[in-house]
Amino acid sequence: MRHLLTLSFVLISMTLWSQSTSSLLKQLRSATNNTQKMDLNYRLAEAYLKSDFKKAGTYAGTAQRLAVELGNNTMMAKSAYLGGEAYFKQRQWGTSASRFNQSLGFAKKSGSNALVAANYQKLIAIAKKKSNERGAIKLGEDAIAYFSNKSGSSSSNVSTPSKPTPTPAPSSSVDQKRLDKVTKDNIAMRKSINKLEKELNEARNTVAQSKPDENLSAREKAKFEEQKKKYEEELLERDKELKEIEEQKDTYARRNKRSEKELKSMSKEALANEVQLQKQEMDLAEANNQRNILGLSALFILGLAGLLFARFRSKKKSNLALEEKNRLIEDERQRSDELLLNILPAEIAKELKENGKASAKKYENVTVLFSDFKNFTQISNRLTPEQLVKELDYCFKGFDYIISQYKGIEKIKTIGDAYMCASGLSTSSTFPTDIIKAALDIQEFLEDYKRGKKILGEEFFEARIGIHTGPVVAGVVGVNKFAYDIWGETVNIASRMESQCEVGQVNISEATYNKIKYDFQTEYRGKLNAKNVGAMDMYYVKQPVAASV
Repeated sequence: MRHLLTLSFVLISMTLWSQSTSSLLKQLRSATNNTQKMDLNYRLAEAYLKSDFKKAGTYAGTAQRLAVELGNNTMMAKSAYLGGEAYFKQRQWGTSASRFNQSLGFAKKSGSNALVAANYQKLIAIAKKKSNERGAIKLGEDAIAYFSNKSGSSSSNVSTPSKPTPTPAPSSSVDQKRLDKVTKDNIAMRKSINKLEKELNEARNTVAQSKPDENLSAREKAKFEEQKKKYEEELLERDKELKEIEEQKDTYARRNKRSEKELKSMSKEALANEVQLQKQEMDLAEANNQRNILGLSALFILGLAGLLFARFRSKKKSNLALEEKNRLIEDERQRSDELLLNILPAEIAKELKENGKASAKKYENVTVLFSDFKNFTQISNRLTPEQLVKELDYCFKGFDYIISQYKGIEKIKTIGDAYMCASGLSTSSTFPTDIIKAALDIQEFLEDYKRGKKILGEEFFEARIGIHTGPVVAGVVGVNKFAYDIWGETVNIASRMESQCEVGQVNISEATYNKIKYDFQTEYRGKLNAKNVGAMDMYYVKQPVAASV
């Protein structure tokens, strides 16, 4: 009975799985945009990972290609990881490691620490499978260094996410940060207020001089002089009042002198009252005069403070406008630098900016790579112009991304369907190892692209790659739409290596072979005739040699 129940459960599971994949394939055939196709290919890869690893790898590769086309870093990382899992289960360690390395690069770009950790774990496992303990240790050190530099991230308890992780709700630390910002703004506001109060106090101290600031505009100076003239007129009026008071004092004095005899006859009490009354009148007049002077002074100080504050506001506005212009200039300069670095190597761009020109240089050990698509003319005739440009753009973007992962490789140019790059164009010597790894990655990338296109029944490109090492001359030519290029027999021989290559292979010359023969597994092809050069020894590069323990 127990065996019967188990068999029933297995049959039900297989039926459900079959219905699931059939439904997904049906949806894929009716999908109308690349986002839907990417999602369905990814889900099919997940489904087939339980039963058919080869199909899982194919669908994962198609999902990754569509993610690259859509610029979706997260799906690039997840699809590459799924493809790595499929090849890992097939024990294809080299292809699996390549997928996990691609997923690792995309995961770092998208900021997915979970995927970064999962890829490191898989790459370490592959190194151990290949008995490459040194490689496993190096990967472990790289992982530790990466997560040590990531604030607030951890590599423990990490699993590969199949769905996007929901955004956490705001925490108290966020509120504390907002509170700290408000407090900081309040402190800055208080400093501004204190500064303004200080300027106003200085203005009050300068009232006695009554001189306008030399930095004021002509209009402000005229306004200042007009206000000052008004205040002086009021002061003159007050001086007249003071003179009238003085005259009244003289009148009182003369009256007292004339009435001296009468005063003598008055009683002491009457005399005291009269004197007190006169004193009160004089004190009242003097108090009124002082109050008027103080009021006038206060008005003068307020007027001057207003002018100073207006000047402060105008200067602040001018500074803000200047800062905005400087920021715009800096943004334009950065965009210009980025554009220059996009078409020239860093050293050449620096020399061109500093001197206005770049001198030609000779390099003794440069490795040149040429790639070319098979039957490009026939395929292009079967595609619309838009489709042709789209496919070329996708492939060349993939090439650009691959060579950017290796330091020291410079893209030189594309001519039609040909792609050319080189390594060793710097002051430091460079071995051909990296550019050969890049060539193998390019062929692997095109193989994935080919599998996806076959599933969809669409046209695809296959490439031949040729590599040669030797001396070249490099420099910038032209004035309008100038270009960085390289010349010499080395370039011609690299082109001959490509033309004598089979589709999907990487063909190298004997000069390049002598520099990498201990790092890669190769296949000797014998002496083959190269146009305008003669018979040359040629080799196919197969894969890197596993590091010995």
